[in-house]
Amino acid sequence: MTSPTIRALGGVMLLAVLVALAYQPAWHGGFLLDDDLLLTENAIIKSPNGLAEFWLTDHATDYWPVTNSVLWVEWRLWGMDPTGYHAVNLALHVADALLLWLVLHRLSIPGAYAAALLFAVHPVNVESVAWISSLKNVLSLFFSLVAVACYLTADDRGMGRRSCRDALPDARQGSPASPHAVWYGLSLAAFLLAMLSKGSAVVVPLLLLAIVWWRRPVAWRDLVGLAPFFVAAAGLTVVNVWFQTHSFHAPIRDVTVWDRVAGAGAVVLFYLSKAVLPIRLTFVYPQWHVQSDSLRWWLPLTAVVAVTVGLWRWRGPWGRPLTFAWVVFCVALLPVMGFADVGFMKHSLVADRYAHTALISVVTLAAAAWATCMHRCDSSHRFMLGMAGGMVVVALAGMTWRQCGIYHDATTLYTAVLAENPLCAMAHNNLGNEMLKAGRVPEAMQRYQEALRLDPSYQDAQVNLDTARHHAATVLCSRGLELAKAGRFEEAIEPMQQAIHLQPDFAEASCNLGNVFASLNRHAEAVECYRQALASSPGSFVAASNLAMVLETMGRRDEAMAAAARAIDAARADGRDDDVQKMEAWISATRDAR
Repeated sequence: MTSPTIRALGGVMLLAVLVALAYQPAWHGGFLLDDDLLLTENAIIKSPNGLAEFWLTDHATDYWPVTNSVLWVEWRLWGMDPTGYHAVNLALHVADALLLWLVLHRLSIPGAYAAALLFAVHPVNVESVAWISSLKNVLSLFFSLVAVACYLTADDRGMGRRSCRDALPDARQGSPASPHAVWYGLSLAAFLLAMLSKGSAVVVPLLLLAIVWWRRPVAWRDLVGLAPFFVAAAGLTVVNVWFQTHSFHAPIRDVTVWDRVAGAGAVVLFYLSKAVLPIRLTFVYPQWHVQSDSLRWWLPLTAVVAVTVGLWRWRGPWGRPLTFAWVVFCVALLPVMGFADVGFMKHSLVADRYAHTALISVVTLAAAAWATCMHRCDSSHRFMLGMAGGMVVVALAGMTWRQCGIYHDATTLYTAVLAENPLCAMAHNNLGNEMLKAGRVPEAMQRYQEALRLDPSYQDAQVNLDTARHHAATVLCSRGLELAKAGRFEEAIEPMQQAIHLQPDFAEASCNLGNVFASLNRHAEAVECYRQALASSPGSFVAASNLAMVLETMGRRDEAMAAAARAIDAARADGRDDDVQKMEAWISATRDAR
């Protein structure tokens, strides 16, 4: 092997090992949040005809059939073992970093490998790699970078200097397509796969246009060559928007157009800050309440526009790299600036995974600046710069390792979210779900109640609270029954009363408590319990028949006969003929006793 080949292989190995070590805490992380919707409880994933449904129907939440097809295959390989899914995400992340290295090298950008290394271990990417459902991120970026690499090859072979007609095969003469046409076709195909993996790849045509500008002045033929990319992007965007609106029957965010415009600048600066200083990262950031009538929300947008105009105006030799990096960064963020909504924006307008592609611009600029300094300084300073660069990579890898820890399981994740964002109703609700699974019912109920306090319209939290209450009430009622069967009637009262307090319409608990009071000859209290049971369940034969007997014992025979008649009606409605006969016999015997 030649020395460059050995160095390249060494670079690949170093990057892969660093990624594996940095993401070690997430190797065996569990299923989180949307993993049930998209994978573990997705009937289409488990269906033998799932591939056809993903590609040919609107049954899925989003039209990302490539991602869903990969998950469909993975389900058959790994099933409910999350390790395999994590391995695929990690492998794709490594591939993304290596493709980035290739693309930057093709663009003759200094520090290409350093940029790939920074991207590979940057903690902002943890959400896109450690969360199984974010397969769409790493997969879409993979195909996007393949599209860019193929486009560069086509461009190097003359596409930018020839017409599109020259690129196509001549069917009449049977001539094959020119080499650059093949690479161009591969680039377009890879872009389509990227769009079918995740809709945010829509920015690839704009990024390709920026890359052309970086290499040479943009010509008319460049625009013609990119036209099919823009057409495909527009068509698949319409499909994606339809799927989003089709899935959500109510608006995701109730905001004005001006609110969206004002918030866009804050989005750009937020992601820039996290790329430069990746601290206090969390899975769900506090929700922004953008108010376009407030000056403070226009200041970030003003700053973004000022920087853009300034860089473009002074885009000379020294400013050109800054301009290119800034344009690429902003363009990559266009799908997540809030102009169009996705489901997660109900909870937070920003998320680390939304910056996955844009992060490339920041790390590339930093690596290029570092490599340029390394090239221009003397050996002593070069050693110091090399050490500093290595320390930055190690520090970022350490931050990634720490951030991966919160993705170990759902309870750890939501607890970490609430440590940074205690007002997140969704995290309270989901943490309540995990507590309910663990049998920690009172704590689960507290979480649901807190979620409803923060968001009274949170229907899922209300349903979950009702479920938790019923579960707790059932457990208390069962405990009371066990005590009653053991003859410990006085002790049985408290758990049954607690069950009724938790769920006042729990007819079975009210009826059982009535039976306990009746056994203790506390007839008046028994009557009240039976009446409460009938108020909750008017067709309860047991409650009506027991009420009749207690009323008869108390000498209230007319009321007893009425309750008995009600019991007979309930038994007839349920087709319980034996119970009808028993009550009729009881009524007859009671009348004879008069």
